[in-house]
Amino acid sequence: MWNKIELILVLSVSFMTMLCALEHDSPIPPQPGDKKSKDFARYLIHVRPTLPASVTNDDPLTPYTEKIKPIKGFIAEWFFIHIRFPVYSAGKSGAWPDWLDDVEVMVEVCIPGRNKKGQTTYVVLQGRQKLNSIYANDETHNVRFFIPPYAIFRYIVGLQEKPDLKKLAEEFPILVTIFWRGKPISYIVRSKEVDPAKRSMYLSLFEKLRDSKSNYYDNVILPAEYTPWAERDLERFESMKIEKSGGR
Repeated sequence: MWNKIELILVLSVSFMTMLCALEHDSPIPPQPGDKKSKDFARYLIHVRPTLPASVTNDDPLTPYTEKIKPIKGFIAEWFFIHIRFPVYSAGKSGAWPDWLDDVEVMVEVCIPGRNKKGQTTYVVLQGRQKLNSIYANDETHNVRFFIPPYAIFRYIVGLQEKPDLKKLAEEFPILVTIFWRGKPISYIVRSKEVDPAKRSMYLSLFEKLRDSKSNYYDNVILPAEYTPWAERDLERFESMKIEKSGGR
């Protein structure tokens, strides 16, 4: 049986999805719960392991004065998280502008594991990206995040000697929340569960861990500007919002 928090969350997400699907009352409605919906395919969360341009100590351009051994258990791969969603035009209603500022995307990855007693436990890794100048043109838009090697080794792989990173990347549940003007307007869920009710249970799990701060780690998942991909493929992804710097 679901508790009260789970039931309220399921009902609110279902209602929000139904309402936005009928009227598009926000520029980025939540992901439809029905895979048969014509808009379902416009939402995507895809994860894959990838390598940056240079990852070895043998690179002749690396200014080492002595041979330094790699960290024990070091994993060179990063996890690349590709998120896609539609942004609808307001049309004649003018309910929102043609260009959206103050948009923020929050991604949370739920990693199941076991504690020392053999009990099932969960860890949530989180990352945020502020965006600017998103064109509301009825097209799909793309955002990217990266999980760095240290986080993969510490939270996901543990002490496995030969982890199958591709398989791991396909398995863990992911929740994406999109905020506009400080308010959540869209949710995207990736899980193996097809049943919308079971998928919604992941929303409840994320919510509980976020509120309790137990095994919840902020800013572990990085936006592109803090990675080796900072200046690559800029034409394919939404532009980040530059925060005002201090000084005169």
